[in-house]
Amino acid sequence: MYFQTVEEVSNAIEHFLLRPSKATSRPITAGTAKNTRYYFTAKVREVMCSGLRDGDLMREVDYALQGESKTHRTVGIVSISQFANYYGLISDEVHKWWAREGNRRYKPNKPVSERIISAENLKKYFDMFLQDDPSHFTQARLYLYSSLLLLSGARQKAIVSLRMEDITLTESELTLSIQRLKSFNIARQIIHIPLDVKLPNGRSFGEAVYKYLALRPNTSELFVDTMGVHGPGLFMSMMHQMEKQGKRAGIGHVTPHMFRFTCASIVSDYVGIRQAQQLLGHTELRTTMRYAGQSYANVSRTTISSGFGSLSESYVQGQS
Repeated sequence: MYFQTVEEVSNAIEHFLLRPSKATSRPITAGTAKNTRYYFTAKVREVMCSGLRDGDLMREVDYALQGESKTHRTVGIVSISQFANYYGLISDEVHKWWAREGNRRYKPNKPVSERIISAENLKKYFDMFLQDDPSHFTQARLYLYSSLLLLSGARQKAIVSLRMEDITLTESELTLSIQRLKSFNIARQIIHIPLDVKLPNGRSFGEAVYKYLALRPNTSELFVDTMGVHGPGLFMSMMHQMEKQGKRAGIGHVTPHMFRFTCASIVSDYVGIRQAQQLLGHTELRTTMRYAGQSYANVSRTTISSGFGSLSESYVQGQS
């Protein structure tokens, strides 16, 4: 297929944005669509109707993006290569190479050690909650949010999106029904977290649960702002709050995704890499190994609960 005019390219972009996402099989979000249109600058649209194919086309696209910011250029390469491959302008091999190149520039490999929060720093982070006013809503919210990220290994958006109907609280455990955000499997993931599991500050997970539930307004969403609203800015607000907490604790930069890496490391060390793969919902074991910083498969038959129990003992040695 060849495009003759810029108008044809623009129409094709709008058609391309109506397709379901390959990762989730769900319609592309309005934010992703807006960003994709932004990557297709006037110069890129002109290149698309130049008659070039495969590597020649993508090299011209890369050249057309030279004046843009690094993020625009590298993320745009990935989106544009998907578009070009969708309409047969480039082969699968060329698309994979340029998608890999864009991700390499935008997401340079960092040592896993920089993404995993150490046991000492985790304790410092969670100890800050013991110093706060127990009736402080935003701190109680962050306490439960951080605890869920650490114990479930779920992605931050999946936790923020939880509704009250997605959780079941009994006398002994909290059960989460979590949406899979990056998987062809549309079935929700079920995670059971015992309430008596000790957090790094020596307190039980149940304390964090009940503290927040006692303060939150009666709404359908689990996490809301101080006005009882689950708005688009809630995710960023909680992320900034977490970063401030890390600075208060003296451990520097802390992000929600670091808790996912930390959970992978913890479960693989205390339980087994296969159980970590199951908990994090990874299709391939090598992905879990990368998260956990491992290069081998250590399969264990123990349960996730006992693994976290062993972990909590290591955190609170000598404490009541």
